[in-house]
Amino acid sequence: LVDEDELSVVVKDVVDLQRRLGMDGILENKPGLLTLPSFSPQEVKQKFWDGTQFYLEGSKLLGTDVQYALKLFTKAIFGETLQPREVRTLRRTAKDLVTFVPFVVILIIPLTPVGHVLVFSFIQRFFPDFFPSPYTDRRQNLMRMYAAVEMNFPTANLLTRPGERRGSIRLTAASKTRALSSRTISRGPRG
Repeated sequence: LVDEDELSVVVKDVVDLQRRLGMDGILENKPGLLTLPSFSPQEVKQKFWDGTQFYLEGSKLLGTDVQYALKLFTKAIFGETLQPREVRTLRRTAKDLVTFVPFVVILIIPLTPVGHVLVFSFIQRFFPDFFPSPYTDRRQNLMRMYAAVEMNFPTANLLTRPGERRGSIRLTAASKTRALSSRTISRGPRG
């Protein structure tokens, strides 16, 4: 039913996870104190830096979303009709602002790292839309892809055709693929 090689890989991964969480003696019913997870100072520094960058990028995205939503709201107040995607953007930003406060409160509550993982895993499982979209890997990776295209084609932002909005990017599918494949886009620290 289960291949021996697959089973040995799972056992090895469980033992490694157990060691890293400091739970060496728990599953073997050995008495004694828990050992601390063994992270090198470089690993701790890198994880801290990755986490800080993730939340800073998310905060920048949220700020940009709020600015754009205010422009759209002003546009609607003065009687212009919003396009469906603009309405979706307004709704997403409103949801992000509503969920931002509880999200930050949970982050600030002094829990152990394992406690944070358990709380956020529970929330993600039962309330998948709880997280503000700027603080998700999917949204941050999408912004990295846009930045990569923009870096490879800095003048593409200025090219417009009659009837197109100023600032729309005209790139062929092949050039987009080349631009995205020429740069390595890493998953965020949360993925």
